[in-house]
Amino acid sequence: MRWLALLGVALAPLAAGCDPKPAATCLGDAPRVEHRTADEALANTATLRLTDLGADWTPFRPDQPLGVLRPPLHDLVETGRSESAVFARQGIAIRSSTTIFASTADAAEALRRADAGEFADCLDSQLGGVALARERTPDTLIYRLTVSRQSEAGLDRVTVVFVQQHRALLVLEAVHGRGPRRELGRALLRLLTRL
Repeated sequence: MRWLALLGVALAPLAAGCDPKPAATCLGDAPRVEHRTADEALANTATLRLTDLGADWTPFRPDQPLGVLRPPLHDLVETGRSESAVFARQGIAIRSSTTIFASTADAAEALRRADAGEFADCLDSQLGGVALARERTPDTLIYRLTVSRQSEAGLDRVTVVFVQQHRALLVLEAVHGRGPRRELGRALLRLLTRL
């Protein structure tokens, strides 16, 4: 399960060079996979599409697999999974993934583990963050990191939004120079209405 991509690996050309470090210390065990046809279809329904963003975005699939950061999930059961392409526009790159768990309790536990202090510290250090902000509501977790660019002077922002809805956990990731809050908000609303 690719739970949280190392954004710099896939999006560096767009974000002007986030420099991720090896993810070994943050790589938790994947959940047990027991995919079901109906849950796979539900996950596909709630995955970001070009129509969610607009025609001025460019979709692409990275040539290399994305790196993975995740808390340990080995005792949870994944029954469906879908990942979007990466969409880019004017210095912003965005992607989503949706995981359907066997139970609402499993989805809630995955969200709780993403909010654990050691995972937040690991995320910050692996992405080379110079600042980390974390916001939490009962069903939502938002990380906002400011990361330095390796290839040129300046900073980028990495925003990762986790939303749990019943058995689903939606992860929306973005790398941007300026705040794409409007784009992220619109995309998230469209995805949530399809769950």
